[in-house]
Amino acid sequence: LATLPAQWRPSKDLISNLNNHAATSRVDVSTDGKIRWVAGGKDHTWISLSGITFSPGTQGQSALPLANGWQAYGSSFGSPTYTVRSGVCLVSGLIKSGSWNVLATLPAQCRPSKRLIFNVNNHANTARVDVDTNGQIYWVAGEK
Repeated sequence: LATLPAQWRPSKDLISNLNNHAATSRVDVSTDGKIRWVAGGKDHTWISLSGITFSPGTQGQSALPLANGWQAYGSSFGSPTYTVRSGVCLVSGLIKSGSWNVLATLPAQCRPSKRLIFNVNNHANTARVDVDTNGQIYWVAGEK
């Protein structure tokens, strides 16, 4: 779909859940800057790239404390991290093999003031993941 300039590339491969009209698409951003459609909707001649958010490089990244048996997917997806920049908490990474309840817990400096609801990617499907004021990131509904 596109290639990012070298200074704006992620430090690990990332997955985004994006809109293709009435369908959801998985779009990956790789460390070489390539933005690629991987799975899901592609019935229309367009795809929205809104929603691809990450902090380039590794500066300020910290390991995300995982819970309930969840572990880093590894490979080119690296380890899950969080980054706080200008008052915004960015969480990134791919996890596997845990129990479908609490996935991770954010530290105090990265917790929201109210519960937040996210639509995240699970390959060609979507899932609802919430972040609570106590920092818990947990699966609520959707594909497992």
